Amino acid sequence: MFSILKEPSYLPEIGKSLIIKNVLIASFVFLFLIGFGPFGFFNWVYPYKYWVAFGFGLLTFSVLIFNDFVLRRWMPRFFNESNWTVWKSILYSFFNISSVAWSNIAYSHIFKLNETKGWPSDGLLLICTLFMGLFPAFVVVQFNLRAKRYYQSKSAVLKNHSSLNYLDQKICFLDEKNRPVFELYPEQLLFVESADNYSSIYYDNLNERDPDRTLIRNTLSKIQETINRPEIIRCHRSYLVNLFQVDKISGNAQGLRLHMKNQEMSIPVARAMTKEVLSKIKSLDGLYT
Repeated sequence: MFSILKEPSYLPEIGKSLIIKNVLIASFVFLFLIGFGPFGFFNWVYPYKYWVAFGFGLLTFSVLIFNDFVLRRWMPRFFNESNWTVWKSILYSFFNISSVAWSNIAYSHIFKLNETKGWPSDGLLLICTLFMGLFPAFVVVQFNLRAKRYYQSKSAVLKNHSSLNYLDQKICFLDEKNRPVFELYPEQLLFVESADNYSSIYYDNLNERDPDRTLIRNTLSKIQETINRPEIIRCHRSYLVNLFQVDKISGNAQGLRLHMKNQEMSIPVARAMTKEVLSKIKSLDGLYT
């Protein structure tokens, strides 16, 4: 029963999607207040009570943005996608709900809403806020879990790409117990990023602009041994890269970056591996025109 808590879970990347999610949550708080009038909202005597209600939504948005964009950067070891699990997702959801609840309680005291008829005590307000947040928290955790399972099981659909040679045997990725996890064609692999005992595999699914990503529990060294292809090399202690997917190189011998084809991302090259990487690139005929 509790084994599910240790399963890998999806951790949304910091970016536009998180902003949109937090805007929707804040809008729900505002619309809930003016639509259902909880906590004696309709008894408020403030001439600008709708602006006060808007303040609850804005405060909610601000707290969530702080947690997602600042706190996650302050605690990179905890918020590491490679070891992000279901129990961490639950804990973080509960923390978000609690921080929103306490900030709203403080906000209510600023406008002395606690003196308004029908306004609950701080304890009851905290309980109500936590209870209201349980359902969306459950939905978020379920979504993250299903998203992670989906990305792990999704296989690439190959069609209408005559420029690539798919006669090569697929690469089969194994977990730490040597169990097959998924497979793809070598030309699809972009790079592999390591984080402790996990590895994130980035690959082109050929149907979408952004690459897909699959997380497996295995070290980068073992994955490199499994692949064993000349064009897929170690360029950094945390990265394997497919040189056939490199579009250009920037930097110098003190710090190179490999820019991927049709992707807005680049991979660092460790200084100690610079000569080896450049030599490998030159040895691969037809890599650059």
